[in-house]
Amino acid sequence: MPKPLRCLTIALTDIPTEYKITLGYLTYHSGKLFNQALYLVKTKQAKINTYDLYNKSKR
Repeated sequence: MPKPLRCLTIALTDIPTEYKITLGYLTYHSGKLFNQALYLVKTKQAKINTYDLYNKSKR
């Protein structure tokens, strides 16, 4: 049986407007960057070095 997925939610109700704008900008562009990277991997234009990823994740 697969493990259930968990999600962390952080309420950002008491932050200044400048922070909300900055967070919106960063989350928007990080999503675009992730989609671009996923597209490059799916079309085999980029190659993932799984050995390198494993070693970096152990730090």
